[in-house]
Amino acid sequence: MFHSSLLNDSVGIFRECDESLTEPVTYAICVEWENSEGYLEQNCFGVCASFCDAIGNFWGKLACKSGCLGICWKPERRLCIKYDTVTIYPCKGN
Repeated sequence: MFHSSLLNDSVGIFRECDESLTEPVTYAICVEWENSEGYLEQNCFGVCASFCDAIGNFWGKLACKSGCLGICWKPERRLCIKYDTVTIYPCKGN
């Protein structure tokens, strides 16, 4: 369970604490995200589709190129571009 604990009673600075900790734990959190939309990777599709041309019938080529769309599609993603650190301390009295 997290609590707010006084870092220094005379100063009155608050910090997060966890009753289950016996020593401080520091971890990274993302503070700024970059979102990108999904897209078709053109080089991948071009190479993949060129193999489909060797298939003799129309429906076979269509199925092959549909598979290339699925293989070469890069979905939207969310990428962290800026991190910060947070330290959680044991609560006073542990």
